[in-house]
Amino acid sequence: MSRFHYDKSFFGASAVYASFGASATREIEAAVKRCVYANAEESYLLADHTKFGKKIS
Repeated sequence: MSRFHYDKSFFGASAVYASFGASATREIEAAVKRCVYANAEESYLLADHTKFGKKIS
């Protein structure tokens, strides 16, 4: 995935906490998202109100 370039990327999150950021529940999912995010011109986080104020431990 690191060989590709993306114009836009869209991500979902399991939790969004202001001081911690967005979280994914599985490590492999988070690793793929970090890679795509690093190679994208624009990135968008998609999360509804139920995800805010939560942290994944």
